[in-house]
Amino acid sequence: MALGFILEYKPDFDLLSITDEAQLRSYTDKSPPIASYLQRIGKAKSSDNLQSLSDFFQQQKKWRDEFKRLIKESSNSICIVGNAGSLLNKSVGELIDKHAMVIRFNNYCSDESLQKQCGKNIDLWVKSPDFHEPEKLLGVDVGWTIISGPDICYTMSDWSRVKLTFEKGGKVLTPPLELWQDLVRILKAPPSAGLLIIMWITQITGKLDGLSVAGFQSFSGDKQEQYHHSSSTHKAGTRHNWQEEKKLLRAWQKDGLSFLDKS
Repeated sequence: MALGFILEYKPDFDLLSITDEAQLRSYTDKSPPIASYLQRIGKAKSSDNLQSLSDFFQQQKKWRDEFKRLIKESSNSICIVGNAGSLLNKSVGELIDKHAMVIRFNNYCSDESLQKQCGKNIDLWVKSPDFHEPEKLLGVDVGWTIISGPDICYTMSDWSRVKLTFEKGGKVLTPPLELWQDLVRILKAPPSAGLLIIMWITQITGKLDGLSVAGFQSFSGDKQEQYHHSSSTHKAGTRHNWQEEKKLLRAWQKDGLSFLDKS
């Protein structure tokens, strides 16, 4: 982590003065910023993996700018679709798919019989760092992917799946660290990927009007609903403060956030 922040905030810092080159190179398959750093100072050896991770890191600013433009262009018709059981028996799939941009998370894809409930379109796929796509999703071609978390470009060690996406022409982003930190202060816990993406989009657009969500379970009350719409056994994680997240979602609703699957 410390090394990552040196690379982020002090790109001209001479890392070779505090560690040997061999030690740095041992991280090149695991760290986009280190791969980029070694290439920039002319210490990189010919390695396809190093080149790929270095290029990925160098593209982050360009892609964030492009992502901002895309969000602004779609700002009046964006739908963020969580995986909550609240999607079941609401038949909002067609309504979801009418949006100019549809954002989904992790194992979003269900049996075709559930498309009436959940829809099928996807423009941006948000994945947790440890998410491994089930076989039914391996062939999905999505132009934009976001790896959720506190700018895990500096902390994640397994980039094999991201590298494949990038090399196939996909654009892969990590959310800004400051955004994640702001939500931690509000929620007193790490934010869920859903809250993180809503916050990022509203930060870009400056408004909640035109932004819709579904599958966030914020209106379930005391009713015990299935947690994940496609799995009766999947359980909620314990690291998030779900009650505070519900409060924040309700506050955002008053400011214009629309819930398509509200009971």
